[in-house]
Amino acid sequence: VDPQAAEDIFIQSALIQGDVKTVLPFMEHNWSLTEQIRDKENRIRRRDLLAGEADMTAFYKERLSGIYDMAALKKKIRDAGSDDFLRMSEADLMASDPDPEELALYPDNIALGGQSFYCTYEFNPGGADDGVTVRIPASAAGQVPRQSTDWVVPGLLEEKITSLIRNLPKAFRRKLVPVSDTVSKIMKKMPMYEDSLVASLSKFIYDAFGIDIPASAWNESDVADHLKLRFCVTDPYGKELSAGRDRSVFSGAPGVQMDSGYFQKEKNRWEKTGLTEWQIPDLPGTVTVSGHNRQTWPLYPALTPGQKGADLKLFSGRHEAEKNHKDGVACLYANYFAKAFRHLRRGLALPASVKEQAMYFGGADAVADSMVKKVQTDLFAVNIRTGQDFYAHGEKCVNRIMERGLEIQKTVLHVLRVYHNTRQQIYRLEPGYQKAEPTLLFLDQMRKRLWRLVPENFIQLYELERMAHLPRYVEAIGLRVQRGVNDPDKDSTKAQRLAVFESILEELISSLDEFSSEEKRKQVEAFFWMIREFEVSLFAQELKTVIPVSEKRLQKMYQEIKRLL
Repeated sequence: VDPQAAEDIFIQSALIQGDVKTVLPFMEHNWSLTEQIRDKENRIRRRDLLAGEADMTAFYKERLSGIYDMAALKKKIRDAGSDDFLRMSEADLMASDPDPEELALYPDNIALGGQSFYCTYEFNPGGADDGVTVRIPASAAGQVPRQSTDWVVPGLLEEKITSLIRNLPKAFRRKLVPVSDTVSKIMKKMPMYEDSLVASLSKFIYDAFGIDIPASAWNESDVADHLKLRFCVTDPYGKELSAGRDRSVFSGAPGVQMDSGYFQKEKNRWEKTGLTEWQIPDLPGTVTVSGHNRQTWPLYPALTPGQKGADLKLFSGRHEAEKNHKDGVACLYANYFAKAFRHLRRGLALPASVKEQAMYFGGADAVADSMVKKVQTDLFAVNIRTGQDFYAHGEKCVNRIMERGLEIQKTVLHVLRVYHNTRQQIYRLEPGYQKAEPTLLFLDQMRKRLWRLVPENFIQLYELERMAHLPRYVEAIGLRVQRGVNDPDKDSTKAQRLAVFESILEELISSLDEFSSEEKRKQVEAFFWMIREFEVSLFAQELKTVIPVSEKRLQKMYQEIKRLL
């Protein structure tokens, strides 16, 4: 009854909004192009790129005058020979052109911990999905290092750094005003995407401005949601398992079992048991399985110690695979060089005179077995992934087996002797102080200190270079025992100075979690050894320290560690 109104309704409802049973190819083309432009808007967080419905209506009205139903539309397309005249170009749909350099700051993928993950963008303030969502396969979720997750895409980085600085405690914030100048200098000169964002900021601000901001002072909770990465953990079919802006989504997502049918084909292809030499193909670092909707799913082939030789397995987690692989390679070498290691075991048998000293550590046989295992680890726990490298490394190291074993034995025997003497020193003193409870308590504390410093598994626990210093640390405890029973007040004064840093060490160890950076772990370990040297300087100066050490140096190192995540 009203052809003009019908035409308007048809263009609006059918061609623009898609309220039709049959979707024609030009509609899909135009809608896809519209979504691409909306994606650009989502990235740069603007709503002025896409042309309005009035412009789209005008485009169709110019080409489809008098058309108001699907039958007439299909006939017009047939008469024209194609639907090209109805396919919009980007110019038809763009109200304004974004800066290509600005768009490049919002990439399709983001690198987290050496792996690249697909990103999606939403401009939806207040919505759960506002900002950047990173899609991460569940198998890779545990391998995303914590230090990489507080960064964001380059286009949002300056805004995030500004927000972080504005949310600092006032004592730090007022030293960084004007904030815009500070951020400008950071953006120009700070190394990007290397450590965690806040650790990088703490280090750069300390170096550039002399302001010491611990990592714990940065408060991301008050930063706008779109400035925090949102993580979506997916299964092999692309289905969302968990999502959120907190790292708990990684541990909270249900795992995908490796024995599921989805992985069985790859398990059958790769897994082997009872290997005694390199009877397998060269091993790639990652096996990529194609999942649903272009989802890629990484699996990690690695050797692992087995009941009869080494086993080759597929792991769903990279860190777990790497940890097992070195032990698996060492196990493979232990079987390949079984004769050489049997000869080593005979050569490392402890003399009768040392058997009493070995009782603290499981007995003579246990100590000898540990030394053999130590040789296997030191020489052969390596990340070898090809047969050529396996045989080349074996040929290079096989003649060092006995040599390395004797080096370890020499150090271990020294530790056993000094440890035994110090324990005996404590035992000999105790009967004379049965009525002096404070002294007995002191001696018991020293015995426990010895046990913590040299536990039963010390041969496996310490690198040989570190183990070589144990006798000096044990002797220092012995000298402390000797002097402490005669002058407990002086010992107590020194012990209070030591306790400050041992308490700090406990705080640092407690702060470590599965997401802590490798750099922080190494620095905490180095702090432990510096405390041991400080203990020598306090209680046994005549034994000398191997590095300069003082309370000031320890405090400085503590501050450096606090700037790490």
